[in-house]
Amino acid sequence: MKKNTALVLISLVVMIIGSVAAPSASTASATPMPPSGYQPMPPITAAFFYPWYSQPSLNWYAVNGMPFTHYHPVFGFYNSTDDRIIDQQLQLAKRAGIQAMISSWDGPGYFTDTALQHILARSERAGSPYQNMRWSIYYEQEGYGHPTVSQIASDLQYLQAHFFGQPGWLWVNGKPVVFVYSDGLGNCGVADRWIQAREQSGVNVYLVLQAFPGYETCTSQPDSWHQYYPVVGYIPLLPYSVSVSPGFFKWNESSPRLAQDMNRFTNDIRKMKASGATWQLITTWNEWPEGTSIEPATEFGTAYLDAIAGKTPTIFLSSSPTPIPTASSL
Repeated sequence: MKKNTALVLISLVVMIIGSVAAPSASTASATPMPPSGYQPMPPITAAFFYPWYSQPSLNWYAVNGMPFTHYHPVFGFYNSTDDRIIDQQLQLAKRAGIQAMISSWDGPGYFTDTALQHILARSERAGSPYQNMRWSIYYEQEGYGHPTVSQIASDLQYLQAHFFGQPGWLWVNGKPVVFVYSDGLGNCGVADRWIQAREQSGVNVYLVLQAFPGYETCTSQPDSWHQYYPVVGYIPLLPYSVSVSPGFFKWNESSPRLAQDMNRFTNDIRKMKASGATWQLITTWNEWPEGTSIEPATEFGTAYLDAIAGKTPTIFLSSSPTPIPTASSL
């Protein structure tokens, strides 16, 4: 996982129970109008999505030849930019009632950037199996350092130029949506930098920051808050969000930190839907190295997708291989 487990768990428990001049109003209004077409209304069911497969640093196998997952994806060890895979992912997401994907994004020019551009174009095209799927990013750099106000502002301007005008982008309250990952140990300085960067960039995004202890008291407040900590099955952060995890079994660990349990997951999904939270989040669609995926595997088939759709989950499958479903069979 991307965090120091012990420290973040302490922060999470505490959380659950417990200088750039501003530009003129005319500068802040530079964000383009949202593209015409469908946009989901809150509450929004969204899943964290990873478009990094088959990039040089993550080709499904570690240096020692060990697979980067304990599971067997039904689609095989795929390439994120394979059009056949993208179409089937879209059909499965539609079947489950997932309205948006929050795609991992490392910055301009990275594999996750170019892959997402391809996936977005494939998703929103006229012949798409799920043209109403909407996309956002999970801004990863905040989790590995503290990007400056200028860097964040530059990245927001890049996103505006390359993504926000696309018909498949997710907009809420007339603003393009951006989720921000962090190390879970942040403070109000994170919120300050992002609010300043939003003003400096002139790109008025709908900003969803990752929560930390004391987030409610920060002077700078984003549009919403979320939590990403899939070793915990159910995380309410009301009224902003609820996050639900199917399990956590990292590829290089011998036992899961959160065991798969369909009864638990199904009940958590029901609670999430009844919560009224603006963001109803699944961690994750396809983070296979951490074993948090709901994307079908031979070990559990479409059980998680069925639960999200409100259907009785299919029984877990055996570990014997399962053919990749065709578009007509989904």
